[in-house]
Amino acid sequence: MMRLRPRRYEHGIATFDTADIYSFGLAEKFLGNAIRRLDLPREELVIMTKIGLPMDDLDAVKKRYTEPERYGLVNRRGLCRKHIFDGVREAPARMQLDYINVCRSQVRYHYAHLGNDACLA
Repeated sequence: MMRLRPRRYEHGIATFDTADIYSFGLAEKFLGNAIRRLDLPREELVIMTKIGLPMDDLDAVKKRYTEPERYGLVNRRGLCRKHIFDGVREAPARMQLDYINVCRSQVRYHYAHLGNDACLA
């Protein structure tokens, strides 16, 4: 993985996508380490991450996902304000970067009406 990144950047690929749930944050740490180790200019990169799933044991999450209130997952998953703000703060910290460029949802909510159907695109 580390050998491929310099070649990607040299050929114009400067967008990298990860998620907090990938290996429970390790993928973000690996990406941040690669950026520093390769001395890539941060201002030329687009760093994207995704949030929405709880940073927890996935098997346990599957069992508890239908009753988030009962298991204390209300603010630790989904797109509630707290989870979004926590994700936007914690992702750059795991990558040891100052900021991320894009934060997307890892989950899709069919029932969340934002007032504009084009938002589902």
